[in-house]
Parts: sequence; structure tokens; C-alpha cells
Amino acid sequence: HLDLRVGDLETDLDGLPVTVRANAAVQDVNRQVIAGTTDLLVHPADRYVGLGGGDTFVRPGDELTIDVIVTDIDGAAVVGHEIEVVAGRVQSRFVDDAWTDELLDVTTCTVTSAAEPVPCTVTPPSGGTYRIRATVTDDAGRISRTETTRWVSGAAAVPSRTVRRE
Repeated sequence: HLDLRVGDLETDLDGLPVTVRANAAVQDVNRQVIAGTTDLLVHPADRYVGLGGGDTFVRPGDELTIDVIVTDIDGAAVVGHEIEVVAGRVQSRFVDDAWTDELLDVTTCTVTSAAEPVPCTVTPPSGGTYRIRATVTDDAGRISRTETTRWVSGAAAVPSRTVRRE
């Protein structure tokens, strides 16, 4: 019997499913080893939120529509849960000797789940790569989130951070 408790995860993993691997090895008096490994999927909540549909590329000022749905762990649609969708332009910055992503031009859309995907519309004001994150909270107060990326034309070229032979 193994009692395993998954504690507080880092902010980057908060609301995402994680896999926990357990390894064990036993050696008998003849120095023969029997070993076993198992992987466990730990769900962040009893609900999942999904993002899809819509255009992958749009122009600045055009509407960007994302379809949002909430399901249980088995994939059946769940009705009546509030979903918060946050879209923001990703800007990479060098801070404290490391590159970090910062969200600019943040737009929020809140919808309620239905049996079919529900549209959520945002209007990106400028060109660039946009990260779209949706979160849903289950009845026990646990969050589940998912992310996708969309692109808006007209952004300045991203500078190369490596030296290439040309």
C-alpha cells in the first residue's frame, strides 16, 4: 500500500493535469531484485475546460471567436459552469538573467457552459502572438485550465536570439 499525496504544484502547473511516477524495488536474500513502476494521472479538478474553433490568424481589430466547452473527466459535457477566458499578447522580456513572458493588451470574456461549445469573442487591438487561457472551477473549489495560441498579423519581427551560419 502506498499513500501518495500530491502537494502544492508550482504556479506553471496550477490547474493542469500531472503525471506522477512511482518506482519500487525489493531485493531478497539471494540478491534478486523485483522492481515495478506505475504512472498515475492526477486530475486538477473533476471538470475540464476545452478551447477550439475559430480562426488561427486574424487582423488587428477583427473579432477572434473561440469555442469553449466544459466536460467531466470522462468527456461528457457539463452545463452551467462559469468559464473565464483571458486573452493577451505575449511579450518576451529579459528579467533577472532569464526570458519571461508577459501578457499585454489583456481582454477577458466570461461565459456559462452549455451542452454544446459556447462562443467567446475578443478583439485583439494589435499584432502579435496571443495566449488564450480558460479556467473553470469545480464544486470543490479546484480549478482546471487550458491554453491555446492564436496569431494577429502586423507584429514586428521577433529578433533572433541565436547565432546562425548564413
